[in-house]
Amino acid sequence: AGDIPAIVVFAAAMEKKAFRTANVSLDGCMLVDLQREIRRHFKMKQVLSLDRLVRLIDFSVDGSTVASTHFRYSVPREYRHFLGAHRGMGDAVRTFLLAREYREQLPDLETRIRALMKTCESEE
Repeated sequence: AGDIPAIVVFAAAMEKKAFRTANVSLDGCMLVDLQREIRRHFKMKQVLSLDRLVRLIDFSVDGSTVASTHFRYSVPREYRHFLGAHRGMGDAVRTFLLAREYREQLPDLETRIRALMKTCESEE
């Protein structure tokens, strides 16, 4: 019902399917695929998985918080069980923190991604 100009997702093809299945219209709303945006920014041949990228931002979930390298949020007790990896809310939180790191801490994230790319190139 609100004015949402863009929705940030990870792996847009799957998300588009989920929106269609839920009968949610994306008309007038830009869908930003963070996975593809990162691939384009770093001129990669292939995309990186959410699992790999959140390791680069030191993503963590403990008893009361979710955190990345530069950001930390308290999580109310009644929602903590929703935050597992590969669960809807857990992946949404991982995507949110990755988006914040990408948008607000790009130089640090870039250093980490470039190091990963260098390691992968040397293994080929």
